[in-house]
Amino acid sequence: MSDEPRPDEPQDDQPSPGGPASPWGAGPTSFDYMVDDAPAPTISAGDVIRRSLTVLGDNFVAFFAIAVICYVPDVIWSVFLGGLTIGMLKGHVPQVLAPAVPVIGAAMFWLLSGFIAQAVMIGRTVESMAQRSDALGAVFMLGLRRLPQVLAVSLLATLAPLVFCGLGIYALFLLQPPSNLFLLLSVAAIFMGTGAVACALYVAVPAVVVEEVSIFGALRRSWRLTHGSRLIIFAALFITGIAQGIIEYLVGKAVPFAVAGAVADVALSLITGAFGATLGAVTYVRLRETSEGVHASALFDGLSQRLKR
Repeated sequence: MSDEPRPDEPQDDQPSPGGPASPWGAGPTSFDYMVDDAPAPTISAGDVIRRSLTVLGDNFVAFFAIAVICYVPDVIWSVFLGGLTIGMLKGHVPQVLAPAVPVIGAAMFWLLSGFIAQAVMIGRTVESMAQRSDALGAVFMLGLRRLPQVLAVSLLATLAPLVFCGLGIYALFLLQPPSNLFLLLSVAAIFMGTGAVACALYVAVPAVVVEEVSIFGALRRSWRLTHGSRLIIFAALFITGIAQGIIEYLVGKAVPFAVAGAVADVALSLITGAFGATLGAVTYVRLRETSEGVHASALFDGLSQRLKR
């Protein structure tokens, strides 16, 4: 008899269909990430949302750990601020600090924590979509190294739509529309343009985390990548925004108690924040796959090279 294996017998050296095991949970099983397949011609809002939910579910433990680690400084500062306030009220601590100093400090800690968590989750999302696994510390250090760029790009991507909207309203005020119909159409056009600018810059933060680009280079990359897909991005953001509002309303009704409600709000904000970072990263990866033919595996290879530097 021949020693050659039969075609219908499983081979031990064949790779597992689920990809390599991850130290943060089971590998993705709900869908194929299309790492080695030909890219799909287009993307859809449902596809981006579904893949984002799957990535979040596959990495829930890792993302929760990232959120806890990143928000520890914010929690410590909040506890210190509370103790300082109580001490001042009771006269144990001299009231030498200006009221704005603790508030500004708390806001800065909160912003930095959120930006670090966002950068780390973006790196982990690319890693997950490439069906790879790595140490959480390496991805975390990447987020720390890219923090200044992430902070600058996030602020610019947020301010650009607001500046566009403000200039449009100011121009409308100067023009003095001759009729209510013209005013209504102009306001609608301004808000549509504001949404278009926001969607055009939506993947600027994932670009600055994954690629070797400058701050303004990330904005240009996002503008080019989102060309032709901005309506899809708007639909995905609109659907997830409505769903988030409904969930927050139901949680508020189901958990009315003060302490439990505060804990539920914090937990819900961590989950929605993780989903927001995942949605942006998944959108970026899918745009690279469909418009440039660059798959998640290639993106992770470039990312891993930067992690080793």
